[in-house]
Amino acid sequence: MALLGGGGSPNVVGAGAPAGTGTSINYIGDHIYANSGVGTAGTSGDFNAFDFTSAANSYIIATMYITYDADDLGSGEQFGYTVDLDSQRIAFTRREASAADIVDNPLPSKIKFMIPPNSRIQVNGFSNGSGINMSFMLTGRVYA
Repeated sequence: MALLGGGGSPNVVGAGAPAGTGTSINYIGDHIYANSGVGTAGTSGDFNAFDFTSAANSYIIATMYITYDADDLGSGEQFGYTVDLDSQRIAFTRREASAADIVDNPLPSKIKFMIPPNSRIQVNGFSNGSGINMSFMLTGRVYA
């Protein structure tokens, strides 16, 4: 396993013990993970799944998994997610319910992207409907 950030012990990138759900990223050796937990996106606002800055001395090849419950969508309501890297949109997808609780063309359930060193990542779920439950999980490999 690669040692990140120098020094003689593993896991020197990122401080503290691994955490549960939240908007930050967790480093364990040469791997990362993040779990947003379940949040609701709708007319009352977006669901901020992740908002973190990557370590300065490494880059990440990340895979993000997306799940959602379309049960509360109405006909014609839209939902989706965005991924921003240093305030620049790098991924965007949106779908529309063809009838109540029916999405004929589901959102992509995973995407893969690179996170450069010292970069701010923001992931948001959105909907113009009354609300949709969404959840995001990020895993990846760190390269020093």
